[in-house]
Amino acid sequence: MRDFLQVFGLTLASFLALYMSDFGLLQKPFLVAFMGYLGLVFVIGVVLLKSFRLGAKAAVSALVTVSFLALIHVLSFPSYDPIAPVAYFLVLLLAFLISLYVLYARFLQNRPLFRVYEESKLSITFIVVSTILVGLIVASMELLEQFGVLTMVGAALSYLTMLFYLAPLVILEEAFKASEKLSSHEKKVKHYVRRYGKNKELHPFYAAWLGSAVQSIEDYIDSLEAKGHLGHNFFSVQNFLMWFMAPLSFLLGVESAKGTIIFSLIPFVVLMVGVLLVAPQTFMKRRVRRLSGLLLLIASLGILYFWGNIPLKFGMYSVLTALVAIYFAYSDDEVISMVFSSFFTGSLFILGYSLWKIPVVLTAAPWVITATIFALLNFEYYIEDRDHK
Repeated sequence: MRDFLQVFGLTLASFLALYMSDFGLLQKPFLVAFMGYLGLVFVIGVVLLKSFRLGAKAAVSALVTVSFLALIHVLSFPSYDPIAPVAYFLVLLLAFLISLYVLYARFLQNRPLFRVYEESKLSITFIVVSTILVGLIVASMELLEQFGVLTMVGAALSYLTMLFYLAPLVILEEAFKASEKLSSHEKKVKHYVRRYGKNKELHPFYAAWLGSAVQSIEDYIDSLEAKGHLGHNFFSVQNFLMWFMAPLSFLLGVESAKGTIIFSLIPFVVLMVGVLLVAPQTFMKRRVRRLSGLLLLIASLGILYFWGNIPLKFGMYSVLTALVAIYFAYSDDEVISMVFSSFFTGSLFILGYSLWKIPVVLTAAPWVITATIFALLNFEYYIEDRDHK
């Protein structure tokens, strides 16, 4: 719990830092270049670590570092230096390489986290200190003062991010892996489902073979779905991609419309909790969870109705695409489920935008988000190592 609160708190603080700094008051061409650079870093992490979840962790850790650096930049220098933001690219690369090494050593080389830190502590410290010294030398030059100072601060932040953000993320990753282990009954149900299917007509036979109640078979199947042992499930609480991309898509829509983020989170949180409860999960009984989820979805639509007519329409579209994705995930139609999960994430951008402005002319952002999610889901399901299935 402490690791979760630490990661959640620092993530929230980094988004707040970006919001307060307006990303260093940078111009749009620089932001586009930086986001493209971040996307390239993410792709490199996915390829080298052979996992989009680990690649995302490396990229997010680097972004958290730059987020705090942007806030320090705005607070420290009253005048704007067009050369200084170039340090963001350098710091992002340094933080990413540190995160990449730690994740590679822990998960691909299967070395314990404490051993990775002990064996690499001197090397990482040497790299960080060397970068700080180079930044100090650069800062002594009149035209490169801000660039040098930001490089020094960013190098120190990279090390701190590795200790206080990436390490808890690794611990949470290990906890997720442990939670995906199957009980003896789940292993047997998985064998039955793989061999005979998961139609309800077969549940009494499975229950008789296991010596358990028929209703428990549904719970076992839900648990297998949520843990990823029976196919794709975008809406599992263990899915790091969903936790990262769904709020990001919605908040980007709110920010594009220049809306108030705090008030916008009210319908979003109710809607997302409702969708998560309707989807297969490892907690609560299926019937209780689904009923609670449907009530929350109705409540979210009620909030959007009082908010205005247009948000209600896009809220209904979002709910519908989510329910269709969940239905086809239950039906083992992976591709259709992925398509609707991707459209759901893209629709959250439009929902966030419509809360504050009429979406007459929409940008390409929701389509880019949709295409990105679909590509990542395909990578996860078809390319990533899935031996546990």
